[in-house]
Amino acid sequence: MIAALGVLALLASTADVRALASDGDVVWAGTTGGLVRVDGEGARVFTPREGLPDGTVRALLVQGDALWVGTDRGVVRCHSVPAFACDAPLARGHRVEALALHEGALLVGTTHGLLVQQADGALVQDPRGGRAASGVSFE
Repeated sequence: MIAALGVLALLASTADVRALASDGDVVWAGTTGGLVRVDGEGARVFTPREGLPDGTVRALLVQGDALWVGTDRGVVRCHSVPAFACDAPLARGHRVEALALHEGALLVGTTHGLLVQQADGALVQDPRGGRAASGVSFE
């Protein structure tokens, strides 16, 4: 089990925490200083040097053995086993604010609207003409 005080101390020293995700005994934190992985053995910070599109991480989503990471310059799928590695970034240049899975498709909320991942892996603008929103209303 991760010592809560150790996690708090590490995250406080990296930068503002923008997103959190948990995968078993691993806690991932998206910060303005990179992606932080904390587990029972310690912690590590990942930055663009390790394949992230940008150092500011705003959204995280665990999908099986992969971690989707949304940054100020796109989204990327990363794997931490056997070693940390990221696929080629998607939505380059888009500031990613939210990530979700719906009916098997990746949804990417950006400041330019909603992007939906097609079966071939490409991201396309919401076919319904989605626009960026400042909030959500449930009525």
